[in-house]
Amino acid sequence: MDELKNQLRSGDEDFLSAINALQGEPDLPAWVAGFIVEELGEARIGQALQGGSAALRRAIIKARVASKRLNLSRMGLTRVPPEVFEEAGLKELDLSSNALETLPDDFDKLPGLTLLKINGNKLAALPESFAKLSALKRLVMGSNSKIKDFPYLIFAMPSLERAEGVPRYGRGAERDLLWNFLRKTRGTEAGKRQRLFAIVDADADRLAAASLSQLFEALDGSYPEMCQAALKAINARSAGAPLAAGASVTILGNTRLKKTEVKEKLKEAGIAYTPSVTEATTHIVVGTSPKELDGLDGRAFTTLSEDEMEAFVVAQLKDELFLMDTEDEAVASHAESISEMLLNDDPANTALGLSLIKTGGLPVEATTAIFLVARESDDAKLRAEARKLIKRYGSEALNKATAERSKLGYSGDKAERNTRMSLHQHSRFEIEGMDWIAVARFLRKRHGYGLSYVMEAGSKAVKLEVLREHIKDGALNYHDLSSPRYRPSYDNAYSYYSPEVFPAELFELTELTALDASWGCFGALPEDIAGLKNLKTLDLTGNMLSELPDAILKLDKLETLRIGRNQFKALPPQIKFMKGLKHLDIQGNRDGGHLFVNIEVPPEVRAEIPGCAIVDGLTQQQIDHQNIYSR
Repeated sequence: MDELKNQLRSGDEDFLSAINALQGEPDLPAWVAGFIVEELGEARIGQALQGGSAALRRAIIKARVASKRLNLSRMGLTRVPPEVFEEAGLKELDLSSNALETLPDDFDKLPGLTLLKINGNKLAALPESFAKLSALKRLVMGSNSKIKDFPYLIFAMPSLERAEGVPRYGRGAERDLLWNFLRKTRGTEAGKRQRLFAIVDADADRLAAASLSQLFEALDGSYPEMCQAALKAINARSAGAPLAAGASVTILGNTRLKKTEVKEKLKEAGIAYTPSVTEATTHIVVGTSPKELDGLDGRAFTTLSEDEMEAFVVAQLKDELFLMDTEDEAVASHAESISEMLLNDDPANTALGLSLIKTGGLPVEATTAIFLVARESDDAKLRAEARKLIKRYGSEALNKATAERSKLGYSGDKAERNTRMSLHQHSRFEIEGMDWIAVARFLRKRHGYGLSYVMEAGSKAVKLEVLREHIKDGALNYHDLSSPRYRPSYDNAYSYYSPEVFPAELFELTELTALDASWGCFGALPEDIAGLKNLKTLDLTGNMLSELPDAILKLDKLETLRIGRNQFKALPPQIKFMKGLKHLDIQGNRDGGHLFVNIEVPPEVRAEIPGCAIVDGLTQQQIDHQNIYSR
């Protein structure tokens, strides 16, 4: 054994002699193949694979396979050992950097191969059996100088995503174009894949020379850039004939058009319709993924887009539209029903409402509803259909508002402010029938924001309606409904705010028992507060109040009063007369400038309102602030 090992380690002649001596062994010792693989280099392994017996080659290959990978790179191979193709479970095979001039046509025996490296050889062509590599994702074939032409065989590999080292497509933008195409056309039949690539890679002259059927075939939607190039070339060949009586129309591919409606309107205009191209076809409506392409080549057609065909249908419908007389009660009732359908939570009802508009026109009263579907529906198809109907029937202003890029409803920390600003931005469009207050209320229902716009732009009646909708058990949180331009931070003495006017509508809500009007930057509390005689809780925290009106003494049911973080310079004199108070918060006031005001309720006032829990003085943050800046 030691003598054989020494022979295997020695020069070429002794190594080959040792290999030849093993040819007659009926059962090759397993250690021989293992010794060659583990102890000797790639050159010796290559010699064994070239000159050894089938049994030795088989044993070496089995020793080299690891995790379904076989690396036979840099072994000086001039042919691929046939035993490689006995490893049917291989996933990766590396034959790179050898001296291979041809490859055997046996690759169909390796159906699970996902990576194949054949770069750095002397190959002039790829074997036809590569077409059977249905799982191959990556092929590395560079540095084979004899391969001059594009190997179209790669398009027969349905899963191939990367072909490296392809002539003219080995690097840069050309390589990226090829790889992008391979990824986007996986699974496409080889012949079609080759034809499509010719469109993708074509310059203007070659596109002009492509057949019409080849261009239509490229409209399969798999590769947008390819579709655009093909469509441009198709339109460039359009005969430009008007769509008039005597013409014959064919729709090729998928479109959003309703063929029944199209056929009906074409027939009324004296125009024929055929489901596939015939000798009589003069006009073709271009859709996506057309299938019936016979009869296209060698003829001239006028091509139409979906929009052009749709415009023709709309023109035929004009006389049928029951365009809406807003004074007609029946029409108004019909429009109200459509609006309810459009804004229904069930998508089927929304779709029904859109279909009624499609066949009957857009009532002015349904403008707001269809706008909300176009902008706010969760269903992309419903949004698209609503936009299409607005484009067909809507005014220029409605179309502009629908196409506005800014969102309507927002979320997050500044959602209320952003929603209000967006509504003001949209409301600059003067659209007949558009109710921006209704839009704001819809957004409030859907997103939780938008009522600050209502409280700014709505009528008094609408404001009161909205306020009453938000009263719960006699309590109204106006803070949640409003959105002041600034949110006060009274712990920071250097923050400045502008006063807001207290909303007069609140004083008509005489049924209120609790009102939260905090953090609104209100500059004064009007005498009208006396009208809220049922109030038990009044929260005015975080405003800009410097005094209380005497009218507050008429709130004889008031038990809780919060007036902290305002601008009181002293305890309001009305406090000692409010005998029914049980909770008072006056902490954290400041003088409106750089100083805080340390208001403490004196013992004599506390004696006047016994049983009242009082929070006074400064906040800890204000104390810390004063300590820092008073040094």
